[in-house]
Amino acid sequence: MPCRVKHRGEAKVSEYFEAIIQQNEKKPLLSSFRGYPLCGETIKLPQGFVGVVVDGKDNEFKVKSNFAEFTYWNWDKNPSDSDTVPQAFKWISIAAAIHKPIKPCDLN
Repeated sequence: MPCRVKHRGEAKVSEYFEAIIQQNEKKPLLSSFRGYPLCGETIKLPQGFVGVVVDGKDNEFKVKSNFAEFTYWNWDKNPSDSDTVPQAFKWISIAAAIHKPIKPCDLN
C-alpha cells in the first residue's frame, strides 16, 4: 500500500480495514485507508511458487506463514496490467524463457 505507518506491534487490521468486494468480477476491490480510497486486485501466485511471511533480524529469519495469493492496492488508480506488481510477475515467465537451455537442434 502506498503509505508509511510508524508503528511496531500488532494491528487490528480486520477491525479498521475492510475490503468491499464488488458483485462484478471485472471491477476492482474497493476500500479506504485513513480516509483515502483504495482500489485493489487479488493476484494468485504462479504454479510452483509460494509466498512466505518471515520474521527476524540480523539475517536470521523464521517463516511465520505462507500464502498462495495476495491483494495489492493502488491509491490513485484502478489496478491494471501496467502496474509494477503484475509486471513483476510477467518477469517470471520471461526469466524462464531467457534461462532455458538451448539445444543445438533449436538453432536450425
